This record gives sequence, C-alpha cells and structure tokens, in this order.
Amino acid sequence: MFKNNGKKSYIADCVVAIAKAVKNCIDQIEFIQRMLREGWRVIWEEKRKHITFINEQGKKVRDTNLSKTFNIDVSKEGLCNEFERNRRLRAGREESGTETEGRDTSSDSREKNAQAGVRNQPGAA
Repeated sequence: MFKNNGKKSYIADCVVAIAKAVKNCIDQIEFIQRMLREGWRVIWEEKRKHITFINEQGKKVRDTNLSKTFNIDVSKEGLCNEFERNRRLRAGREESGTETEGRDTSSDSREKNAQAGVRNQPGAA
C-alpha cells in the first residue's frame, strides 16, 4: 500500500484495486463487480465523460486524476482496450484448453449487477 508522509492514500489504494480488478476482466460489468469486491463503487455511465471511483468511506476519485498522478491509462477507452486484450488472451487459452478463471454466467447476473450499482451498462436490463 502506498503512503504519503506515513498516511494511507485512498487514491493509491484505488490504483491498486484497479490493477487487481482489471486483471483478466473482459468487460465493464466484470470489472465493476471486481471493484466492488475490492471495496470500490464505480460510476461508469455512457452519458458521462469520466469514470468515478468511490471507496467505502465515500471518498471519490476520478479516472483522470489517477491517470495524471500515476501516469497510467484508466480512462474508459484505456480500460476497454485492456478488456479487449484480455478477451483475445482468454479466447486463446480456451482454444488451447488452459482456461482457469471463469466468469459469473448465472442467470441472475443481471440482478446482481443491479444490486451492485451497475448503471446504464451496455446490454444490461
């Protein structure tokens, strides 16, 4: 965990959570669900330009702040590019028979998304 003058940094904690959550994610919904497990709500709406991450204490940080501070691309476009890369990698593993991590494909996944606070997701009910 990153510290600034001995204090925990919620902004750095967010970057760590994103790095863990985005690993092997192939879409926005899966990413948002993983971020929730890491303790972060994600506001990602088509009508908004930026993504907002909110921790359990209600502290907010926007994707642009993280990108500037840590010189990483966590914009909508950057994350979607990473999802596409992960989709290609996962497809390659499935073809070779080495797929190890599955997705939640249960019939109630849309209900779970609604409960998780996923809003205005492509293909969501």
